[in-house]
Amino acid sequence: MVAATEMDPLESRVARVEEALCSIERRIAMLEGAPHTERTAPRAIEEPSEEPSFDFTLIGKSVLIVGGAYLLRALTEVGFVPQRAGVVLAFLYALAWIAIADRALGRGRRSVALFDAATAALIAAAMIWEATTRFHVVAPIVASLFTAVATLALLAVAARRKSNTVALIAAALMTFTSIGVSIGTGDVLPAAIAASFVGLVALRLEMASYVTLILAIVGDFLALVLAVMALLDRAPRSVAAISLVFIAIVWTVAIETRPRWPESIQTAAIAIIGFGGASLLTFNAFAAAIGWAALAVLTAGIGRWTERPQWTVQAPVWALAATIAAFTRTTSLWMVGTLSVVALALVVAPFARLILAGLVTLIALAGTDSLLTAVDPAVLAMERSVFLALAAVVLSMIGRVRPEAAILARVVVVLAGLKLLVDDFRIGRATTIVVALAAYGTAMVVIARRPIKKENV
Repeated sequence: MVAATEMDPLESRVARVEEALCSIERRIAMLEGAPHTERTAPRAIEEPSEEPSFDFTLIGKSVLIVGGAYLLRALTEVGFVPQRAGVVLAFLYALAWIAIADRALGRGRRSVALFDAATAALIAAAMIWEATTRFHVVAPIVASLFTAVATLALLAVAARRKSNTVALIAAALMTFTSIGVSIGTGDVLPAAIAASFVGLVALRLEMASYVTLILAIVGDFLALVLAVMALLDRAPRSVAAISLVFIAIVWTVAIETRPRWPESIQTAAIAIIGFGGASLLTFNAFAAAIGWAALAVLTAGIGRWTERPQWTVQAPVWALAATIAAFTRTTSLWMVGTLSVVALALVVAPFARLILAGLVTLIALAGTDSLLTAVDPAVLAMERSVFLALAAVVLSMIGRVRPEAAILARVVVVLAGLKLLVDDFRIGRATTIVVALAAYGTAMVVIARRPIKKENV
């Protein structure tokens, strides 16, 4: 009886196991009709080993590269290698490391490549500057040639490997080396031409905008220094003038063929520096004033035709320069004023119209003042105040169609008020002050009744 009782739990467990096995068999039978899928373990994805962006190994390598350059210098100093041969070997050594940097970029070793390129640029810059300014082994024109070749090599790597950082290294090399050699030798012409040429190459290679602009700014700065040095008779005037015109023409043609913002603003910068500097070196004040006024009309017309701001922005600059130069002779002042009116009629941009209208107003007031013949200082001050008030009223009336004239009317009124306080009340008599105050008050009333429309500002 006891044995039968002990067997009951065992039998019940066996029954449950058999039931579970039957359930498993049924499920297996159902799965046999479905396609058999074999699960395989996923293969491990081989991730490229991440290259450290910065470590002391790269610094140590750069130090060794520089040490190799100093080894060449030591061999040159002891006479084992001739000086010119040492310069050439050092330059080729820098170019070799630029080629190694290109190869490293091709293999994806970006950090290594940047260290190699920066070290090569440092070696090239130091070698060129020292060989030119300290040892006087090479002439400034050869130094500029070396600088251009090294910079172009870096730009070629940057264009091939799509690396803006390498292009920035190239721009830094050209900037510091060109300016350093120019300061050390006093000869700016080769560096100005080399910097402009490299900038044009960067523009054609469609480098990053900031790289092209850096090179353009360097070239413009050196061109400006060249013009100043020629004005101070520290450089041949004829050679400097021809070079400035040549640089301006080449830059303008290159940019306007395929204009791209913001590089296109270089058209205005180099035109003002190049043509303006050349005219200062070539013409007298009268001829320069007429030529600049004609350039104001020309650039205003081109800007209206092409709708490019780099031309429109030049018109007020040329007109301002012409106005300053024209104050030396009354005849040229009226001619410049006439050409400025033509430029004002062609310009559409509001800021340019405002500046040109201000210059035309200034020329008109200055020309009118030259026609006054009063001998009495009090009467002369009164006449000037009346003409200022009349000019403000005329500008206010023109302001109904040209908002910049309304703005200038208020400027003239403020200047007339200051003149009353400083000039008329100081030297005038009661009768002349009354006339001046009447004219000034009338002008204020007329202008106040013609407010500037907000939609035209």
